[in-house]
Amino acid sequence: DWVTIPAGEFEMGGNGKYDGKPRHRVFVAEFQMARAPVTNAQYALCVKDAQVAPPEHWRGGQPPQGKDNHPVVNVSWHNAQSYCRWLGEKINKPVALPTEAEWEKAARGDKGFKWPWGDEWDPSRCNSKEGGVRHTTSVGQFSTQGSSSYGVADMAGNVWEWCSSLHRNYKYQPDDGREDRSADGERVVRGGGFLDGQRMVRCASRNGRLPNSRDEAIGFRIVKTA
Repeated sequence: DWVTIPAGEFEMGGNGKYDGKPRHRVFVAEFQMARAPVTNAQYALCVKDAQVAPPEHWRGGQPPQGKDNHPVVNVSWHNAQSYCRWLGEKINKPVALPTEAEWEKAARGDKGFKWPWGDEWDPSRCNSKEGGVRHTTSVGQFSTQGSSSYGVADMAGNVWEWCSSLHRNYKYQPDDGREDRSADGERVVRGGGFLDGQRMVRCASRNGRLPNSRDEAIGFRIVKTA
C-alpha cells in the first residue's frame, strides 16, 4: 500500500530539544512510501522465502501470537536492507529504506507540522508514552486521526524506524556521503517508540543507532521511486 509523496522543498529540522538543528530547506524528489511500517506478517514472508534468520524473540520462526499486524521489531539496519533487496526482487522495482529527508517530509506534510496531524499535541493520536500502552500496536490503529497530511500512518510513536542515512550533523545534504550504504557509523532512526514522550515523537526528532543494533522498539518502513 504505497503513498505518493510529491516532489518539492520542505523545511527540515526544528526547535525542540530532540529536533535536528538548524532548520533548513531541503528539496526531495517524488517517491512512494509504504503507508505503514513493515509488519511481522510481511517480514515472515521474507524469513520463509529467503531463508533468513527471524528476529530473536520469535518462537519457532513465527511472529508472536496475535501480533501479525504489529510492526516487526528487533531487526537491525542490515536486516532491513536485506528485506528491501528481497522485496525489490519480488516486485521487480527498487525498494529501499527512506532517506532521513524523505522520512521527515512524509511525516510533516506540506505545512511542516510538529506532529504528523498538526501543531497541537494529542496523545490519543499515536502510541507514545503518554498513552500508557507500553508495547507495539497494530499498524494503522491510529491512522484515522494520527496520519500525516499525505496519509502516511504511524509516523509518530509505536516504533522507531530505520532510515538509510548516516547520523550526521545538519544541514542535510544527500551528496556529502551520508547516503553511502557501505560507510561505517550510526544510522538514523526516526519517529519515536511506544515508550517515548511527545518531544521524542515529533516529526523533526532524530536519533542514531549502530547498524547492527536490535531493539524491541525499532522497526522500519520502505520506499520506492515513483
